[in-house]
Amino acid sequence: QEFLNLRFLTCEDPNILAYAKTSADRANTVIVAVNLDPHVAHESDIELPLVEFGLAADAEFSLEEAFTRRVVICRGARQRLHLYPEANPAMIFRLLRTDTP
Repeated sequence: QEFLNLRFLTCEDPNILAYAKTSADRANTVIVAVNLDPHVAHESDIELPLVEFGLAADAEFSLEEAFTRRVVICRGARQRLHLYPEANPAMIFRLLRTDTP
């Protein structure tokens, strides 16, 4: 297993742990955010290292949420997350590049 491509992400709320893992060829990127507080909802911006993901800093990209298959279109490194312990204590996203067919 490879851990050099695991990166903890900047998050302003200490109750949210966020990290990303990218394949060596940058073809696959998974982003995970977990609410560490089992009783209270938390929300915060996370900072995505888009350049490390092989994207321009202002690139448009999509995130597909693994549990719901919901896809959201994003732009820029800062993305807002809302994590509710009773509904979605964790979110797992797959980065979808808009330039891929």
